[in-house]
Formats: sequence, structure tokens, C-alpha cells
Amino acid sequence: MKNIQLYALMLVLLVSCKKKELQYYGGPNNIYFSTGIMPITGWGTDSLSVSFTLTNNLQDSLVKIPVSASGEVSNADRTYTVKIAAGSTAKQGIHYDFYQEDFKIPAGKLVDSLQVMMHRTADLKTSEVSLVFQLEPDQNFVTNLQDMKLSNGKTSSFSQFRLFSSDILQEPLSWYPFYLGTFTAKKFYLMIQVLQINPMEFSGPAFSNVEFQVVQNYGIAMQRYLNAQKLAGKTVYEVDGTEMVMGVAAQK
Repeated sequence: MKNIQLYALMLVLLVSCKKKELQYYGGPNNIYFSTGIMPITGWGTDSLSVSFTLTNNLQDSLVKIPVSASGEVSNADRTYTVKIAAGSTAKQGIHYDFYQEDFKIPAGKLVDSLQVMMHRTADLKTSEVSLVFQLEPDQNFVTNLQDMKLSNGKTSSFSQFRLFSSDILQEPLSWYPFYLGTFTAKKFYLMIQVLQINPMEFSGPAFSNVEFQVVQNYGIAMQRYLNAQKLAGKTVYEVDGTEMVMGVAAQK
């Protein structure tokens, strides 16, 4: 039986922006992906990445994407419409299945979650697949919220959400070069081994699973290890032949 673990791997692919609040108003009720605005940080994201590479046993990952409605609550369930947009490369029944296909905002609530079960397949080791969800207006909701403009010039959509899945090691967003230096697979796995870190610490969104101070400590500890290896005549090199070093904040 496949191992199923619940991971909301919300890898925030967008950088900092000024905090903005959704302005609610009278009129038609909007349905939107509520990841478009993070209540605590004010940052927006309209994408998420699922990476299977940090675990050997995980075969499926249940992703829950928050969906919210504006306006007043209703005393009845309200269905909403989700379609798979053109350009998606993930195939239903192979790369993903809907965990539940009953898309609705429950009575008395303004929040639901779009639940998708992502499957670990052999082709994910060589290529990434994408799944683009599009919220559509229907008899219950409209999709009139405008995209959020970020300070870096990019936008975050409230009506479209992109989900990526791969089994390829990529630089985690919780990897801070100032402390850890340039990301390489060799450095990452060596750090996991030397410091006995759970690699899943780096699987979540930036600024969440790993605190700045913790990452700084990781960088300092690893640099001390690398220095000790060098003094012992066992300098550690990257795959390209350059000496492995941590970030500038770890050079103490």
C-alpha cells in the first residue's frame, strides 16, 4: 500500500512585496485562491512545488490549496468551478488525481481547500510536470479580483494557481546563500549527513520551516567542519573542482 503523507509544500516562488489587504465590497461574491495574499507577510504566490526528492518512501503527496469566498457566509453549501487550464503537462490518473471532486464552500464558511493527490512517477526524475487550475465564474461566484502587482514587477493571480511536481533536487527556498553559500546537491547532502538534519526541514515555504538563526548555525557548523577537513589534508571539493565553502555570514 502506498505511503500517503500530507504535505502543503508551499514553496513561495515570489519575493517580498509590500503588504496589501483584500478590499471586500458589496456585490457579487468572488471566489479566489487565498494564497494570492498571505495574511501575516502580505506576500502573494500563485504557484506551489511538490518535490519527492527529499524522501525515499513517499509515493503520493496530498496537496491542499486554499480557496476562499468574499462577502457574507451562506447557510447552504455553494459549489465553485475549477478547470484545468491549457498548458498543463500533468496527466490525470498518472501524475495526479483529485482527492475529492466535490468543489464547494461549505455552509457557514468562507474557506475550502482544493485537494489534489500528486503521484510519484518515474518520469519525474528527468522532467517536471505542471498543473494549472483555473477558477471559473458560475451561478454562485464571480472571479473579478484583479491580479496583485508585486514590488518586483511580477504579478500574483487570484483566479489561477500553478502546481509543479518533480523528483529532481532543486534549491529550496529556505536555502539562504548568505549563510549557506551557493546551493549544490553535494553540499546539501553532505550537510544533511554531517549535521544530521532532517531534509524535510527545507521542503516548506521560505521563512517558515527553518528560522534564520537556525540556518546561520547550520552554515557556521558546516564551515567549521570544512575547515577541519582542510587542516587534516582532506579538503572537500564540489563536483566542478572548486573548494566547498559556506556563505559569507558563516566565515567566522
